[in-house]
Amino acid sequence: MMPLIRAALLACALAPAGAVSAAGTDLEPQPFVRGSQQAIVAAHVGMPFMLALWSLDCTYCRHDLAMLGRLQQDHPQLRLVMVATDPPARRGEIAPALAELGVEGESWLFADAYAERLRYEVDAEWLGELPRTYFYDDRGERIGISGSLDEEAVREWIVGAYGEAAPTVTP
Repeated sequence: MMPLIRAALLACALAPAGAVSAAGTDLEPQPFVRGSQQAIVAAHVGMPFMLALWSLDCTYCRHDLAMLGRLQQDHPQLRLVMVATDPPARRGEIAPALAELGVEGESWLFADAYAERLRYEVDAEWLGELPRTYFYDDRGERIGISGSLDEEAVREWIVGAYGEAAPTVTP
């Protein structure tokens, strides 16, 4: 069977009922296949957002996602797209893990046996290290960071990207 057809069939088999939009807040993962990266970017044209690539077995990924969940409480306008790089067999673990971490946003799961192809589609220079986070501005320009995020730097990006004043912290 041709690789594209196989990927499309796998995407259909993995897609939850009613999951047709790239823009949702359901933590149940949509299949991330060839073309998903372009669909995500197209769905956010003119809007800043963060793309967080992570894995269930990555301790630093879980730490970063929990921190992003806390930041979403302070900045509810923060758009977050999470892409799990785990194999499709672990699909049932994704939504509970994200709920436990307190994040909201779009959830995707690698759904191609050839993960390197999907990584290349996200970023030709990304070698698969996790966590990997991309910060997209409202013009679609992005900055990619590998490794754990610095909370203060992320807060500064959010304030700059969404044009808001930093929240006042009261003791």
